[in-house]
Amino acid sequence: MAAINAEALEDLSVSLQVLLPEPPSGVSTAFSVHPRRIFPTGVGGYVGHDPNRSGDITGRRIEASVRLSASGRNHDDLQAAMASVTLAVLGAERQTLATLGFLSISQEETAVAPGAGNTETAEMTFTVLYEYLKRPEAAEEVISEIPIHLDLE
Repeated sequence: MAAINAEALEDLSVSLQVLLPEPPSGVSTAFSVHPRRIFPTGVGGYVGHDPNRSGDITGRRIEASVRLSASGRNHDDLQAAMASVTLAVLGAERQTLATLGFLSISQEETAVAPGAGNTETAEMTFTVLYEYLKRPEAAEEVISEIPIHLDLE
């Protein structure tokens, strides 16, 4: 896998962690990202030139299925956790989503089933279109003078 693709998937996971709310006490959550397609954004991955850092901006788009599972012993807490996730994901401001890299998010399905012991488990599936932009690293310092020592014989 290309390094930029791995960076894009990692960035998607971090953005999801920022977007998803903390679950209520007694409920545990976990999510997994299942990419369907990773493809270059812009023209062959080139998005533009960053004049502030003097380098190229490259990017990737990811179409993915995100599965979020929540489990808990209390049915009401589990329902509250599912409602807060739905509100956080689907009710987020467009600017917030764009800042995090999300171009679109839609909820596909939700299923609640009995878990082990007295627990219930909810599975929520979202379809995500995400854009990762890799900006050039800032230069440490600028070379202002190059000493030239020539010995002519």
